[in-house]
Amino acid sequence: NLSDLMLEEGDTARAYSFAAEALRAVRDLDRYATTVAAMNFAAAALELEKYAEAKAALHEALTIAFQLRADEMCGWAFADLAALAAASDEWERAAMLLGASDALRARTGSTGSAYDERRREQTIGATTNALGPAALGELHARGRALTQEEAFAYALNE
Repeated sequence: NLSDLMLEEGDTARAYSFAAEALRAVRDLDRYATTVAAMNFAAAALELEKYAEAKAALHEALTIAFQLRADEMCGWAFADLAALAAASDEWERAAMLLGASDALRARTGSTGSAYDERRREQTIGATTNALGPAALGELHARGRALTQEEAFAYALNE
């Protein structure tokens, strides 16, 4: 969709605008499409440092994805929530959510767009720098060990 393309091209402001429009258009029509639009909106909001908007969109996306058992989308929502946690200097939370995301990515074989992968690598790098490799590894392993239900509850609780 257009917001995804704009994120790939680095035009975050247009991605934000397109995603907001898409979210308004699909919210009452299609739950899976709402999840996709909310994820794109959250990604753009994260880039624009609109953290409250990103958090609300990610919670909406994750809740719907979990209800639909859309495991791939849950995995990416966990990764985006990890990026949000890192942006707020919540490093242990970021590491746990990265672990939960990686568990679902491994199970589903999911890979993201180039943009998604760059953001994930940035989150891993920042979290490693903040915690050190050993602490990141321990917390990441704890996140990977969570059941999907436990990860969902952890992701939505602040």
